[in-house]
Amino acid sequence: MAEVTKRQLAEQIGCTKQTVTKAMQGLDLDGHVVRRGQTDYFDEYAASAIADMLAPRFAKPTDLGSKDVLLELLDHYKAALADSEAMRRAEAERHAEELERYRSMLSGLEGELDDRAAMLADERALNSELGAKLASAREALAEIKAAPFWKRHAIAVRALLPSPGESN
Repeated sequence: MAEVTKRQLAEQIGCTKQTVTKAMQGLDLDGHVVRRGQTDYFDEYAASAIADMLAPRFAKPTDLGSKDVLLELLDHYKAALADSEAMRRAEAERHAEELERYRSMLSGLEGELDDRAAMLADERALNSELGAKLASAREALAEIKAAPFWKRHAIAVRALLPSPGESN
């Protein structure tokens, strides 16, 4: 009957000694464990039961040293990288198109803003001109109101009507 230590079993499975201890307690294998000093020895039955329980959780990849597996893995990563690069390029193109659309929209808005600024400048000039005419008319009206009633007609004709050389 071959005995296996807790450490040897843990190394074969690929887990810790604490995990082996918990598995042993979970399977109630205390009768199959012999303790000598500070070392626990499992009989074949306990070792195989613990290994059967823990092996699926700690399964080691098989034959990773094989060239075919490594080449397959390399091909897989190359394909994933190519897919990722293609997605990145497609996204970059989409962003470039969106940026171009925003730039054209911005240039259109700038043109519209320039047109509105020119229109506003024209309106300001017209407003200034009309303000000057209004001030002149108010002055004339004040002059007419201040004049005696017999002079009002002559002052009104002279103040409000344009002179012969002046045109509207």
